[in-house]
Amino acid sequence: MSIECAVIAGIFLLMSMIFWRRRRIQWLWANLPLTLVPLAYFVTYAVVGKMFRVEISDIAGVIVLIAAVAVSCVWLGLVSNGFSDRKTRITYIGIANSFNVALSVILSIDILNN
Repeated sequence: MSIECAVIAGIFLLMSMIFWRRRRIQWLWANLPLTLVPLAYFVTYAVVGKMFRVEISDIAGVIVLIAAVAVSCVWLGLVSNGFSDRKTRITYIGIANSFNVALSVILSIDILNN
């Protein structure tokens, strides 16, 4: 799952670069919190676990994912204040938080099953 998370984070980072090049700075900052959960998994398991050969317990991996979701939710809430329309703000928070929670649940299940 490390490669999949790297690809997901890479896609969001490429989207952020597109927003930056198009001078859509608000959407750039709105897109970056979506990279936290996949990057947290990738860094924990691919970089720390494989490259540094550190044994990562299942509970530690799940805690890292929960912390990434928490930080992402706070960041999403702060970024959403930049949207002028209330419907846009609510939709953005709902969809982005749903994505982060769903991804972290999928990754947590994968961690606990292996």
